[in-house]
Amino acid sequence: LAIREAILKEEERLKKVEAGELDEDEGKADPKDLMITKKHFNFAMSRARRSVSEKDLALFEEFAEKQKAGRGEAATNFKFGDVEAGADADDGDSASPDDLYE
Repeated sequence: LAIREAILKEEERLKKVEAGELDEDEGKADPKDLMITKKHFNFAMSRARRSVSEKDLALFEEFAEKQKAGRGEAATNFKFGDVEAGADADDGDSASPDDLYE
């Protein structure tokens, strides 16, 4: 659709040039005007066909449900365990950021 519109506009411009209404360089399309817009996308999608069969869609939905059920409550309610008060203290075993590259 975007290409078709651009071609039609250029043809109209050329007719006006031939009729003497416009100069040769006058009215040329700006590259910014040749952008594909949401209107073009929606038009293309309205005419698109499905590339996946109903059977494949049903299989995917079944798979998605199994994956969702398999995650269960542990995945949705995950929390890290409580940190003990002494765990944050430096016990000498941890390296400082400066020691990482030595």
